[in-house]
Amino acid sequence: MPSPRRLLLAALLAALAAAAGCHAAPAANAPWKLTLSTTPEDPSILSPTQFQLQVATAGGAPVVGALVTLDLEMATMDMGPNRVALAEQGGGRYAGAGNFTMAGDWNCRVTVRLGGRAQTETFRYKVG
Repeated sequence: MPSPRRLLLAALLAALAAAAGCHAAPAANAPWKLTLSTTPEDPSILSPTQFQLQVATAGGAPVVGALVTLDLEMATMDMGPNRVALAEQGGGRYAGAGNFTMAGDWNCRVTVRLGGRAQTETFRYKVG
């Protein structure tokens, strides 16, 4: 059984990861590293949110020419489709704007497609 100190450390790390809101654990066989950020950093309801996604190879090289979509899904209820297309900005960066329609916990499901390969990762946000 883990020690109380290890349990506390694990809980603290999980809380920090949740607070950051922009990191996902990629699958072991994921072809790319995806990093999502937002402006504002802490999104709010019905205010435009800018999404910026960096797509890179495992070695850090930018991935260009991908088709990238982002689906905003509320974690606790079905809010209907809310898709954001992310346009290529160069250097492996993709960007687009969307709106969170309600306060609460949201999943941002990013899908990247290129050359017959696809990768989907979910990033979590707390929207106020």
